[in-house]
Amino acid sequence: MGLSFIDKWLVAEGCDDEGTNSGRWYIIHTQYPRFVIEICDRDDGGYESGESEVFDDCLDAAIFTRLSREAGEIFASYDRDLLEES
Repeated sequence: MGLSFIDKWLVAEGCDDEGTNSGRWYIIHTQYPRFVIEICDRDDGGYESGESEVFDDCLDAAIFTRLSREAGEIFASYDRDLLEES
C-alpha cells in the first residue's frame, strides 16, 4: 500500500546540508506516470532543466511530453507566485 496523493504536482526546493538553497528545484508528478524533473538555477537568473527520473513504465511518448510541458508551466506559475510574495 502506498500513499494516495490528492495533489497532482509538488514543487520542492533543494537544500544543502546547512538548509541553504542548493540552486535546484524539483517538480514531482505524483500520479501515473510518476516522475521527478530537476530544475537548476542559471547564473543569468533563469532556469534550465536537469535530470529526470520516471518511476512508472510509460511507453507513450506523447503523454510524457505533454506532462513535461505541463511541469514547466507549473514551475513557471510557482516562480511567479514566489516573486509576487516577495
